[in-house]
Amino acid sequence: MNLILCDKCGSEMIPINPDHNCGMTCPKCGWGWATTDYNPMWNDDTIYDIILMPDNGCSCEIIKSLSKLTGLNSLQIKTKFMNAPVSLFSGRAEQINEIIKVLNSYSIIYKTSPEYPY
Repeated sequence: MNLILCDKCGSEMIPINPDHNCGMTCPKCGWGWATTDYNPMWNDDTIYDIILMPDNGCSCEIIKSLSKLTGLNSLQIKTKFMNAPVSLFSGRAEQINEIIKVLNSYSIIYKTSPEYPY
């Protein structure tokens, strides 16, 4: 990560909120900046469940991609596809966003519970 230096005193800036990239502040002189560009996903503490639905194809490429994202091994992913409907992954909005992108890119049929609003 690149260091961001304070415009006033040259010290290293630190995030206002370490969980979100919404602004920086200088611990030495107090100068800082913030953004109003806000992603509601950042504060969504809802736990979403991605449920694989039946009748999906399951190529090696899909298995590798989902294995990398979920931390499950290839056999576990393949078993989930064969036993659908079954939960693939549970997590916060930010965590499941990447998995949903992969599922959509391969036209995998799934649903989320509760409904994923992003």
